[in-house]
Amino acid sequence: MFKKTLTVVAILSTLSVSANAAEIGAQLGTQHTELNALIAPEPTGIFYTANWANNYNDGRNSGGVGLGYQVSLGKADLYAGAKAIYMAPKKGDNGFAAPIGGGVRVHFSDEVYAYGEGYTAPRGLNNAVENYVEVDAGLAWQVRDEVKLKAGYRHISVHGKSGTPNHTLLDGAYLGAALQF
Repeated sequence: MFKKTLTVVAILSTLSVSANAAEIGAQLGTQHTELNALIAPEPTGIFYTANWANNYNDGRNSGGVGLGYQVSLGKADLYAGAKAIYMAPKKGDNGFAAPIGGGVRVHFSDEVYAYGEGYTAPRGLNNAVENYVEVDAGLAWQVRDEVKLKAGYRHISVHGKSGTPNHTLLDGAYLGAALQF
């Protein structure tokens, strides 16, 4: 029964994707590069995310997909969701995490907004680390209908378990750009 319900929800949410905005972007940071994609409603509904990040200082990688729900409240958008993340850290074992979290966007005008989000996966929501933490905050400028520029700060770290040391996957400022269609 659960599989049938999940299949129906997936099909119905996919059918509504045509009414959503899609975004493909890249970020270049002080320590990392990231590619990301977003399929989101305007202004309220289910959204989908995907990303891959690489710390080019020492080759740490992480990537994943996410699902969440967004609500627009005038000048602010609130969202909550969950992700499935694959981590390939330089120290410790490769593994998966299922962080949960959320974020907020505060619109100063139609073109400029501030954003912040945080996700965490405590012990029961991952297999290779004690805790996974992800934080992203910054400013975005909608230059044109199809072009967005971002400046922000991103941090991803893991707390090791069973003798594996704590370490940071990403930590630093970035500039980004995205195309929307």
